[in-house]
Amino acid sequence: MQHDIVVPVLGEGLQDLTLAEWLGREGDYVRQGQSICEIETDKALMDLVAPGDGYLRILIREGNPVAVGQKIGELCTEVRPHTPPPRGLIAPSILAGDFANLQKEVEMLNQSEADWIHVDIMDGVFVPNLSFGLPVCEALYRYAQKPMDVHLMIVQPEKYLAAFQKAGAQTLTVHYEACPHLHRTIYEIKALGMRAGVALNPHTPVELLSDILPDLDLVCLMSVNPGFGGQSFIPATFGKLLKLKNLRQAIHSQAQIEIDGGVDASNAAALFQAGADVLVAGSSVFKAPLPSEAIRALKFG
Repeated sequence: MQHDIVVPVLGEGLQDLTLAEWLGREGDYVRQGQSICEIETDKALMDLVAPGDGYLRILIREGNPVAVGQKIGELCTEVRPHTPPPRGLIAPSILAGDFANLQKEVEMLNQSEADWIHVDIMDGVFVPNLSFGLPVCEALYRYAQKPMDVHLMIVQPEKYLAAFQKAGAQTLTVHYEACPHLHRTIYEIKALGMRAGVALNPHTPVELLSDILPDLDLVCLMSVNPGFGGQSFIPATFGKLLKLKNLRQAIHSQAQIEIDGGVDASNAAALFQAGADVLVAGSSVFKAPLPSEAIRALKFG
């Protein structure tokens, strides 16, 4: 086990910071000449660190003996740059992965900074493509160590809610356009213990969700026409995102906003800034030379 101390970079004397007995906690700040035991009660120290200062994260192994006056440089096992806070959640779409090596792709996502695994289910009727169904979803779940965000692009999704719950879906999203009895479907999803989401095609106004939005856990805005991966982002999504953000605020909904389609490093920051909580990324992750680094770049910038 290891604990982190986040240290403001205050000059060349960083390695000469002194320690008292190890009483620090993860996230505490220290400055030159201040001992760890002083930090334990110095609650105002956070306010002394100006935004934009550089930081180093110093990892100290639990159980290492620490003497009063000992220098950090004599104790550290690793010094690395401080990781900035995440801009939001990333849900890589396994649809863009290597179908011949899906276990390997899931294991890569398990080890990455990804938050969810997005699973697109297509029936060739609601959308002009076939992807995979329940058996593949079940197989993914056997190896997934992160929540499965299952997106049903199918007609009559209400027939398959329980089956996808058994196949591992933690969030289950249905399309507004495919559900004539949307309220009933949403509450059936919730009754099965899953988070309930609704997806909107690019042409569908967000205002149509005003009566159901308080009941939703997630709204997925399609930023491409659903059915195929690798499409270009539709710029009008930004206006739609702003409308949904304002609607959510007006009715005090807690639903997360997810953007799905054409997400990459060129628009991720702007989407998070505009109000998105979750970004689905397919080709920009799995076609990258280093998918884990692509996920990290989307999440942290």
